[in-house]
Amino acid sequence: MLLAELAGPQAAGHPDSGESGPPEAGCAAAPAGPAERLPSGRWGFLRRLRGIFRRLPRPQGAVHGAQSPDSAARARVGLARYLAGMSVAATGEPRVTCPQCGARVPHDAGYVPWCDCGWNVRPAAAGEPPGPLERAYRELGRRRGRQVFERVKATGTDRSRVTVSRVLLTCFSALVLLTTPALLASAVLLVALTWFNTVALFFGIVFLLLAWVLRPRSYRPQRREVLTQGAQPQLQALVHDVAGRLGAPIPDVLLATNDFNAYVARVGYGRRRCLALGLPLLASLDEQEWVALLGHELGHLANGDERQGRLTGTAMATVAGWCEVLTPTHTAEAGWTFSDAVSTWTMWVVSLVPRGLLQAMVHLAWSESQRAEYHADRLAASVAGTEAACGLEQKVLMADSLAFAAHRVVHRKTHRTVLDEMAHMARSLPPRERERLLLLAEQEEPVLDSTHPPEKLRLRMLTESRHCRPVVELTPQTRVAIDEELAQAAARVNEELETAFRSALHGF
Repeated sequence: MLLAELAGPQAAGHPDSGESGPPEAGCAAAPAGPAERLPSGRWGFLRRLRGIFRRLPRPQGAVHGAQSPDSAARARVGLARYLAGMSVAATGEPRVTCPQCGARVPHDAGYVPWCDCGWNVRPAAAGEPPGPLERAYRELGRRRGRQVFERVKATGTDRSRVTVSRVLLTCFSALVLLTTPALLASAVLLVALTWFNTVALFFGIVFLLLAWVLRPRSYRPQRREVLTQGAQPQLQALVHDVAGRLGAPIPDVLLATNDFNAYVARVGYGRRRCLALGLPLLASLDEQEWVALLGHELGHLANGDERQGRLTGTAMATVAGWCEVLTPTHTAEAGWTFSDAVSTWTMWVVSLVPRGLLQAMVHLAWSESQRAEYHADRLAASVAGTEAACGLEQKVLMADSLAFAAHRVVHRKTHRTVLDEMAHMARSLPPRERERLLLLAEQEEPVLDSTHPPEKLRLRMLTESRHCRPVVELTPQTRVAIDEELAQAAARVNEELETAFRSALHGF
């Protein structure tokens, strides 16, 4: 298997492995993913931290979620071993017995023990078996994913095709963005034509309020994430160099985020180009993988992906806002009145409309978003080299493992900061844990509600395409200089990651 073959040099201690995900275009987020299923936003990595630690048993031993006793025990063992890992490097190889085949299997202290027969490769993997509709949906995703892969592999970019899905997506997006002008026009007409009619005036005010609530949303970064113009000359020079090689426009705004992710987008009502770099992801990459990351994201700009997503991206963000406004946040509680229950159920039923529309738009954009990722990967390889691009793709597999860096820092198991601990863990991840992560990736299949192809197909696309040598190289000295330029942003991100871990640990 391809990923098993790629595990070879890593099992010998090769330090490389790696990858990256967006509001409009970007690299893949972590494998929890089947989870780039909808854009994760700025706090995706923090939400992953909270999700991981909220799955842990409470002091009383309760396990959240409907799990069988066996799966609950497996969750406690697997996640507890992650948290109990006081050392990232292997400290000997104690052996455990596989409950399935009875074999004695080695494992590294602090990491999940697993067996070659498949036991515990995916700890805490539980749940009801999929029904017939779910199985058919997954099979359709696998089939369509393979078709897109083969078509892109054979034709290159496959970007000139005008498809029914693209036309429908454009129509839906236009209708969404026309909702606010239509409501405003209706409100003005009602008030102007029936000025002394109280009922018409009431509905006119209602339409004005709806126009405000349903107005188009535009992604606006947090002020603290914006890097000061001209304060990072080495980073700016590297971005300019990679963009020049790819023929990509220069981003107007650079962001330093706390996500294990990177993306490009249009921000604000001025629709400025934005390149967001997640410092947790950057910390886990080596020098050439930095170049590959920039090549992938700037490749989206060179390929025009974010321009094609300018209409649809704004429309999807707007519909997501509708979902947020209409979806009730309360659950049934003691003391609820009949009117409370009716209003909650009414909101839930009404919210099905924007939620269904958002899912439809995601599915219509599916083929185009998959193609865009394959092409951006190829552009990354053309500027950073195939080996660095493959290493970047594999780094995303470490996201959940690296999330436990915050645990080690908060519990004083290391003197490093969270980002430094992530970098250390990425360099010293035991070969057997790397092999397990690659086996997990091998099991992933294309799914219809994911914006990114699975890692194994992206790696196949790179390894089966023309091998490229690096044309832009980042030296260790320049890397150190860029780290110094980002020191202030890194301090902020370290604090945010520690705070997120403490909040998740205490259930806030």
